[in-house]
Amino acid sequence: MSAWTARRSPFSAALAVALPLAFAAATLTAAQALARAEGRSATATPIKHLVVLFQENVPFDHYFGVYPHAANPPGEPRFTAKRDTPLVNGLTPALLYDNPNSANPQRLPRNEPRVCGSNHDYLAEQKAFDHGLMDRFVEETGSRDPACSPTHVMNYYDGNTVTAMWNYAQNFALSDNSFGTTFGPSHIGALNLVSGQTHGAIPSQPTTKIVDGTMVANLEPTYDDCPKSPLNAHMTGRNIGDLLNDRQVSWGWFSGGFRATSRTADGSAVCAESHTTVFGKRGTDYDSGNETFQYYASTSNPHHLPPSSLAEIGHAGQANHQYDLSDFYAAANAGKLPAVSFLKAGGYEQGGCSCSGPLDEQNFVASTINQLQSLPSWKDTAVVVAWDDSDGGYDHVASTIVNNSQTAFDALTAPGVCGGTAPPVLGVYQARCGHGPRLPLLVISPYSRVNAVDHGMTDQTSIIRFVEDNWLGGRRIGAGSYDVLAGSLAGMFDFSARHQARQVFLNPDTGQPTAEHGRAAPRFVEVTNLVAPGLLTGGRPTTVGVEVANRTAKRSRVTASVATPKGWQVRGSTQTLAPFTSATLPVTLTPPLAPTQATLRAVIRAPGRDVYGVETADVLTAPAGELVSLALDSGPAGAPVLSGYRALTPADAFAPSLGYGWVGTAPDSRDRASLDDLRRDFTLSQAATTLRLRVPPGRHRVYLLRGDAGAAAGPTVVSQGGAVVSGPGPTLPAGAFAWQSWRVNGGPSGRTVDLTLSGVASDYWRLNGLVVI
Repeated sequence: MSAWTARRSPFSAALAVALPLAFAAATLTAAQALARAEGRSATATPIKHLVVLFQENVPFDHYFGVYPHAANPPGEPRFTAKRDTPLVNGLTPALLYDNPNSANPQRLPRNEPRVCGSNHDYLAEQKAFDHGLMDRFVEETGSRDPACSPTHVMNYYDGNTVTAMWNYAQNFALSDNSFGTTFGPSHIGALNLVSGQTHGAIPSQPTTKIVDGTMVANLEPTYDDCPKSPLNAHMTGRNIGDLLNDRQVSWGWFSGGFRATSRTADGSAVCAESHTTVFGKRGTDYDSGNETFQYYASTSNPHHLPPSSLAEIGHAGQANHQYDLSDFYAAANAGKLPAVSFLKAGGYEQGGCSCSGPLDEQNFVASTINQLQSLPSWKDTAVVVAWDDSDGGYDHVASTIVNNSQTAFDALTAPGVCGGTAPPVLGVYQARCGHGPRLPLLVISPYSRVNAVDHGMTDQTSIIRFVEDNWLGGRRIGAGSYDVLAGSLAGMFDFSARHQARQVFLNPDTGQPTAEHGRAAPRFVEVTNLVAPGLLTGGRPTTVGVEVANRTAKRSRVTASVATPKGWQVRGSTQTLAPFTSATLPVTLTPPLAPTQATLRAVIRAPGRDVYGVETADVLTAPAGELVSLALDSGPAGAPVLSGYRALTPADAFAPSLGYGWVGTAPDSRDRASLDDLRRDFTLSQAATTLRLRVPPGRHRVYLLRGDAGAAAGPTVVSQGGAVVSGPGPTLPAGAFAWQSWRVNGGPSGRTVDLTLSGVASDYWRLNGLVVI
């Protein structure tokens, strides 16, 4: 049963009470006065109501790593992407099948309950990042529960389980570049959401969970009758609620299970409301540490007092802006939606914690958004779905560090260092290193961009920055809050006159569009996969596969091809598919001889049928060795060598008979034992190193391949005769590779050329391969 129908407000009748005729002489209640003032207040955007659904413990790759491609096994809700679905920075084939971690990510089925939590401590998350290599999640944050495997930390769901989330991304806006404000667990994320500040914590007794006044681990709030531990803390400073109060803007935090189920003899609240998940696990709804305003005396409701009336919700009163989740539903149904609302589901519907799971979470999110869309206020409402932390789960993107820290609890860059040795940008407060792990972020609104992926960098405090910019004239919290560094959510909205996001009602159980709102079940042809090797040979034909499914009850004639950069030769194929069958159609590609990187996209045509699905493959091309003047595969002795190439190892000193080799000090080498023969290994050094080549007569172009399957790769600078001829290029993330090139002249009879390879700022240079054409 939806929470919207579970409880109806007993206060709705009060809305019909008329004001006295002698209105000018009457004394308005505080709530009425504030409501009238708000009705006249302006906002910077058309958004008059912001609703934040703040969920638990999900890294981006855990829910959206393979978006928009779902496996669609029998018995699970299907998901088929729209044809123009944009790509996200997700899990590539290399990350899925040759991950630098000690285990590859695995798809989690829909019927598997979430029982294994991970270590999401401030220090553990930094160690898992491993200097930005993102390769120690199993060892540092994987579960140590004997009933769980530590490799579970790597795993992910797809659109057959998190179906509603993917459907919201299809119809509204998703960010693939949003992060936890800092490293650390749930309560840290909750504090950052409302204040951008974890410093100023005062514990009830000495504890290592607070470092130099900064909270780095979960602690219960002092101002709450229902903590789980006698060890608690309160926060000094201000939060977004204080700023909203200053401007008399209505707001509230609404928690599942907040309402007292009973009281002790001294009047203290007892919070015993509980529910059972879809997999039969029962737990208490309320967690005081997730009710972040309870850390602040100015915005707390320690005894969980209910609002004195429906009119009080969102305004000053005995509840002090802290309410039960049922109060939100009552206010919304009565047309009394506050300007700013933060919603925290009961524990069983929070999502990523061991007490919940994605199916229970989907029920909460879809039910809530369905109801909001049915209200007259939807026309100027925005819903933000965000998560408090990553649970220590695997995500392949290393965050940008915008605020350094140097404490014993930091280890990202070096022992005792996160980011750098410069003082923190945000004042002198330590142990606030950020940004932390990447998290999903959705914006659902009539003013949302449609089927859009925003790549602008944001964090949890971007949400309160939106509040500050929209209602408070850009006023910031100050005192070192992260809100001054927060990126804008503007890239997820379309406030132009042509905004076109329409209501999308989802079945809370399946996450699919409801029959009463949607159309009849679609009949279409779908491209489901593009199967291509990561390395193609330039100048040689290679056959790739376009997997196609006929979702109609009739035979469908399908032609498959591949969209490529200019200069490629493409030969597609056509096949007639029987009703409700699938096939792999071959497409032959011949890349040009010159090496390059390319994103290939499957293209299908089916006359008389709608076509769905977006499937791409990122590939690298390398010329066939026998078709060029010189082709070298660089790496350690004994490592595999790409067919048609010659080995260049650290032991290869230059000799005229060889025609290439090192001069002077030789470099080191590494073999990652992953990917193909060319990319798996390389030579490297921090010192400038000379490679001598015998260049044939005439003009040539030299191509150098650099990258690292297991770590970020800094620039490789190439100099000849003291002049830089190539580089420096950008630092490449782990698993990324790039060709760089320059011209060389062998003259009328050929000559030797000395190439000096060097790094930047004492970083390593890398050389995977070198080709002379």
